[in-house]
Amino acid sequence: MGHTTTGVAVLAGEAARARRRGAVSRSRIALVVAVCAGTMALATADSTAAVLSLSAMAELAGARVPADQAPWMGVAYLVPFAALLPATGRLADLLGRRLLLGLGLGLFTVSAFAAAVSDSWIFLLAARAGQGIGSAAMIPASLGLLLCELPTARRHMAVAIWSGASGLGGLLLHAGGWWLADGYGWRALFMPSVAVGTVLLLAATGLPRSRGSRGRLPDPLGLSLLAVGTGAAALAVSRGAVWGWRSPLFAGVLVGGLLLVAASVRRSRRHPVPTVDTSLWRREGFALGWAASALYGMTAFPLLMVAPAYLREWGFAAAQVGPIMVAVFAGLVIAGPMAGWMCRRVGPHWLVYGGAFLVGGACLALLTGSGPSPLWLAAAEVLGVGLGTLAIGAFTVGTLGAYPSQYASAVGTHMTAQQLGGIVGVAVASALVETPILSGPMAGYTSVFLACLILSLSGGAFALIAIALSGRVGRRARHSGRARHPSRELRPGRPTRKPFSIRAPRNPRSARPARVAVPLGQAVPPPQAHEQSDMVAIPRRVLIGLRAALVDVATVADALLPPEGQAGERFGCECHPGLDPLAARLVHEALAHESLTAQAEVFHEDTSPETATALPRRGERRSIETGPIPKIVDLPEKPAGAPGPLLRVPSSFGAGGESSGGTPGETPGASGASGETSSAPQHRRIDA
Repeated sequence: MGHTTTGVAVLAGEAARARRRGAVSRSRIALVVAVCAGTMALATADSTAAVLSLSAMAELAGARVPADQAPWMGVAYLVPFAALLPATGRLADLLGRRLLLGLGLGLFTVSAFAAAVSDSWIFLLAARAGQGIGSAAMIPASLGLLLCELPTARRHMAVAIWSGASGLGGLLLHAGGWWLADGYGWRALFMPSVAVGTVLLLAATGLPRSRGSRGRLPDPLGLSLLAVGTGAAALAVSRGAVWGWRSPLFAGVLVGGLLLVAASVRRSRRHPVPTVDTSLWRREGFALGWAASALYGMTAFPLLMVAPAYLREWGFAAAQVGPIMVAVFAGLVIAGPMAGWMCRRVGPHWLVYGGAFLVGGACLALLTGSGPSPLWLAAAEVLGVGLGTLAIGAFTVGTLGAYPSQYASAVGTHMTAQQLGGIVGVAVASALVETPILSGPMAGYTSVFLACLILSLSGGAFALIAIALSGRVGRRARHSGRARHPSRELRPGRPTRKPFSIRAPRNPRSARPARVAVPLGQAVPPPQAHEQSDMVAIPRRVLIGLRAALVDVATVADALLPPEGQAGERFGCECHPGLDPLAARLVHEALAHESLTAQAEVFHEDTSPETATALPRRGERRSIETGPIPKIVDLPEKPAGAPGPLLRVPSSFGAGGESSGGTPGETPGASGASGETSSAPQHRRIDA
């Protein structure tokens, strides 16, 4: 047999492959951010297109659209959207966010095309309802997928980018919507949604797969109760001004919807796979984020609805209203990166406080103005920045406190609060326009501005109180935590030494290292367990490859160790004469433990020219050095009375195989010519 060598080689291209993996990871994150942020921008742009289409729509199918039916254009979208948001968020967490995102994008795109080619009012309302259902599926799934794919340190910026994308969609439609409507008609306002939705749907096929936390569907009865109840409450509030706020119809639909929602929540507390994840409300900051989202809806929706009509009352043409509204949405875009940067430094609670007071300042500027002035443009910009900051703070407080398996559910719940708050705000604003509480010119619009001013200042004050309470609770928890940890206290009778500083284990993504002061002679406090969001998921194939590599390294190390045993004894056996003493010791120790079956594999690479370039056959394993690992052969049957199971060893195991009297590669104890087995091997221990 030719000369053999044993060793472990490191592949030269490992660094290059690592760089390629990093480039693939960055490109995948870029794709996730682009698709998820584009989804939010698409939904906002389509809502803007629907509002503009009502103004541009003169005739439909030869007849004018009834003026009293025009609000149904928004109701047909908002009611299914608000009704399905909590349910679709829960489905995204259970079934997979990529699946719900793709289904929502597909339904939204098809419904947008149906709205563009509709030839009747009823068909247009049905298409808008389809868009509402699609938006309800894709919006929670988009933010949930974005938060799960990005590292913990970048999730604040992810929420900021996602929220700022909504302002970008509204900005583009307000800037170019009137040009599309004047040149190509109201149907052209829905064609950008069709084109962008198709591109996002194709790009979504390249997103990473996201498995749900469970394979079962949530409670179908609870899901139906939640959807019908939320939709009924949204319908009652949106049509309350038409039905009458004191009418039995309004009261019956509203109370019935609330009772259905309460029944769904009650059923979710006992069901194994609940529709409403009630554990979210026990997470820190979730209730505050939900209230901030409702505050955003109650202020943003009325202001964005009243502002165009207010400008037209002052004599602005419809085409001149668009550039002024662009300033509002430009402020939303600016607030995205600015709020993401501030969130990492001051915390999301301060964003809620600052955004609410910025909105209040803009409303105060509109109240004090006596007519069109350049101050309005600045107030519009401040209003956009305030609304964007408030929205980002609300989503960050409410969603990042949840576990990654609950992100889509948290987003759906906060979006529901935002939509219900918006519906309530629009209903109250419509009532104030009809019956103002102030006097003077434009009394109805100024009454709406005053109500939004009071809401925003109240929300900012509550946010400031929450900041103060959270700081006090945090300090109290830290003090009580030090008192409860006995390892942090000095033991009685021991001298106090000067404490030294050690670097505690931290997340490698963290920007600042954490230090813990521990006095000498004390036990270091155990590191706090990371949350589920900081856990690293390792694929199974990587673990299998790591185990195989460790087996190869351990086998080579065993072959290279000197044949030494403990002092005063040596091991040998007649059944395995080809094994060195150390290997024989390991074999007999394994035989002594009946529950352990050892498997030893040693690779001897044949460096002869005939086999140097030979490729392995299909199915053969290869070692780190590109040579095939010897196949495993079984020893003879276990003799009667043997202490344990016989080992399965390679046919070429051991460097001293020639000493057994057979040829290298044969099983010890087996005849190489006739194939007859020898007598049963006898195990014995030889003491020095």
